[in-house]
Amino acid sequence: MSQTQLFITGIALSLALGIAVSVYLRRPLHRLLVEICGTEERAAFWTQLTTLSYLLMAAATGLSYRPDNFLPDYYYLSGHLGRTLVGLLVTTAFVSLTMSGFIRRQERLTLHAARGQ
Repeated sequence: MSQTQLFITGIALSLALGIAVSVYLRRPLHRLLVEICGTEERAAFWTQLTTLSYLLMAAATGLSYRPDNFLPDYYYLSGHLGRTLVGLLVTTAFVSLTMSGFIRRQERLTLHAARGQ
């Protein structure tokens, strides 16, 4: 396999991983966002933005990998995918931390409203 074919294969696999993570998290994330955001439209926006973040991170980390010319093909692909997984992990951590902040805020508001009634 040529270096060009390996590079394109690596990017395709990186994007496939990004899509898999997005599909896996989409439904539970959307339900959580409906609860936090209060409307279906707002939740849909944030769900789409999160999905786009996963895909962009997968593409960016996949494109950033430059192998040594002397590496066997499987090392090249493993390095490529390893960096993509790190990027997706960083994105997942960021989304998780952001959502947990919103959840805590929403819980405080709900508790405060319940005490006020």
